[in-house]
Amino acid sequence: MSIIKILAPDQALKIAAGEVIERPANMVKELLENAIDAGATRIVLEVLKAGKERIKIVDNGCGMSRDDARMCFLPHATSKITSIDQLESVASFGFRGEALASISSISKVTLTTRTTQEQVGYCLEYTEGKVIKESDVACNVGTTLCIDDLFYNVPVRKKFLKHDETEWNQIHALFQAFCLSHQSVAFSLSHQHKMVHNVPAAKNLIQRITQLWDFNFSQQLLELADVEKTASWLTIKGYVSQHHFWRYGKQNIFIFVNNRWIKNPDLIKAIVKGYYNVLPPGKYPAACIFITVDPSMVDINCHPKKEEVRFIKPNTVETALTMAVKKTLEDHLSSRLVSPGLSTVEPLSVFNHEVQDGVVATQQAVARMPLSVESTVQQERLHFEPQPIFFVDKQPVIQDVPHDVACPNVTVSRAVQPCDCGPANNDIVKQEKALHGAINGKIIGQLFNTYLMIDQGDTLLMIDQHAAHERILYERYMTRFEQKHGSQLLFPVAVALSKEQCVLILGAREFFSAQGIELDQIGPQEIIIKTTPPDIGDANVKEFITEAALFMQEHEALDQEIFRKKLNEHVHSHMACKAAIKAGDALTIEQMVQLVKDLSITEKRFICIHGRPTMWSIKKTEIDKHFRRN
Repeated sequence: MSIIKILAPDQALKIAAGEVIERPANMVKELLENAIDAGATRIVLEVLKAGKERIKIVDNGCGMSRDDARMCFLPHATSKITSIDQLESVASFGFRGEALASISSISKVTLTTRTTQEQVGYCLEYTEGKVIKESDVACNVGTTLCIDDLFYNVPVRKKFLKHDETEWNQIHALFQAFCLSHQSVAFSLSHQHKMVHNVPAAKNLIQRITQLWDFNFSQQLLELADVEKTASWLTIKGYVSQHHFWRYGKQNIFIFVNNRWIKNPDLIKAIVKGYYNVLPPGKYPAACIFITVDPSMVDINCHPKKEEVRFIKPNTVETALTMAVKKTLEDHLSSRLVSPGLSTVEPLSVFNHEVQDGVVATQQAVARMPLSVESTVQQERLHFEPQPIFFVDKQPVIQDVPHDVACPNVTVSRAVQPCDCGPANNDIVKQEKALHGAINGKIIGQLFNTYLMIDQGDTLLMIDQHAAHERILYERYMTRFEQKHGSQLLFPVAVALSKEQCVLILGAREFFSAQGIELDQIGPQEIIIKTTPPDIGDANVKEFITEAALFMQEHEALDQEIFRKKLNEHVHSHMACKAAIKAGDALTIEQMVQLVKDLSITEKRFICIHGRPTMWSIKKTEIDKHFRRN
């Protein structure tokens, strides 16, 4: 007796549906693609309970005839292709003929449609893939699809759906992607009967970005520079964020291949690679990239959900993308640093230095030296983006004093505090042991306006002024925010946020209250701050709340205690980094002395908040050895 049996068609369809429809966002994707393929210029999307309860989509496309409306829910019924040979040149989004059949087998579906040739519309109701009702109805030209109770008859699938907020975020990101890739279409999105987006047709990509986010966000973006074509079949266009704009997650990176939103970790790595030495480790930029390739050079049919693609020559695409990002950043930094009167920079030749009285005339040579990406970033931040000091100190860390002060000896001793460094920081640990817990000696000046040099007799100690000041400020900020009592503000500070950010901030009132910050909501997208921790300026607490909101959006799934700890660390480290002395800032002797003293009484003074060393020492014997002075 045979034990192999053929599954009933309805059971086979429910099983196969799991490949196409894994979560509500997959369903939304299929419906939006059908609306676009139907030539819609206006699409309205309504969602209830993150798509688990209802997804409704209304378009003004061409609509369907009665016969097509009946056939569209049959397995492998499609109007896009008739043979596999057409896959290479298919221009539509849908072509497999699986989506509607899968949707109707795992949910309750109502389809209403009308073409321009028909006087009345046609309505079909499906349950478990079977028509239960059909009728004539009055409706506009186009199609309306209403999907209710996703996975109601497949409980094993339903229990694997994520929390409503997670599923909603997936739908929201998908909606944004369709808005970006179809700027000529007007879109509307509502959730729980509340309008989230209502964007009219846009003239171009940057206008659509402004519609979805805001003007400030679009101002952080740079249009991708044209690079020499690496292949005739490849074109890359779009926008990437400036070097100082970054996020902890990849949610602001949108990549499109032939106008189709795709998820490709290798392409994200290629974008990040273009920010080498500019972006902090583990951080991600914002990007909206459109890659156009010859259809014969890419496979869009490698997965039923069509979220992945395979290139014939992936290395070519990745290299071209990295080059485009890198050139965009270099061009931007150069344009802000080079004065309008200078069109070229003369290269520095190490063999053509002028020698006067036996000394190389390096000052003029250095002035001609081309800037690297890393150094331009530092220069730009110094000269073009002055940052406020976040905390207004009664006694500033760095004080202005006359320049004619004699170079003093500095002696500040302190027991070495244990540093929680991992195996990767062995060099830092060795340096700690070498320093013996004391900073003493004579300050002999600055090197490259970046490093303080201290003569310790038989040792030369160098301190990175930015890294050191960053660590000092970070620990100071952390201490101040541990002071529970807030100071009443004479005039409450208003902070504009998105609706989602307002909900997150207000949901964490206890956390902020414990930091000395009391706040209230005054509008759907605005809160006011009534009290702040001691000695914090209005602008600084506003920055704190804004940074906290961004962090909360990106780390909602963390355990509460871990989340609060990481939130504190993130916001304070970001503020310390912005407020700290920059590489390239010239300091007076008194300012150097104050910095060294403050560093000496700092808890974890040997590393900055990013894990880099703050100081480095070299013995006289090592220097002698280099010059062969035996």
